[in-house]
Amino acid sequence: MKSIAWRGNVDFYSGVLLVAIAAVALIYIRSLTIGTVLQMGPGYFPFGLALVLFGMGLCLIVKGIVVGGSPVGQFHLLLVVVLQLDRRLVGDDGDLLHLACGYLLLHLRVEN
Repeated sequence: MKSIAWRGNVDFYSGVLLVAIAAVALIYIRSLTIGTVLQMGPGYFPFGLALVLFGMGLCLIVKGIVVGGSPVGQFHLLLVVVLQLDRRLVGDDGDLLHLACGYLLLHLRVEN
């Protein structure tokens, strides 16, 4: 069996993301009362949803380790930064500036 460090596939990292989201959800709903099936508290549904996400994440992690999958593609951090700067600096009013930033993103994406 190959090491986990070698496995850089989409399924493994998707599973890690789901487990992380479920863990954060479980931490946040700690203070809520879960209740019982007949008398459900405010934390009953979020707790169940977090458990389902956790289970799905574990299944994806196991699948990513055992079966493998497609490798993770290249991540273009500059595109994310330009898009966030566009939204923060221009806001929703600058249609022409949004168009210019969209053209810049498309141009950067084609060249890389």
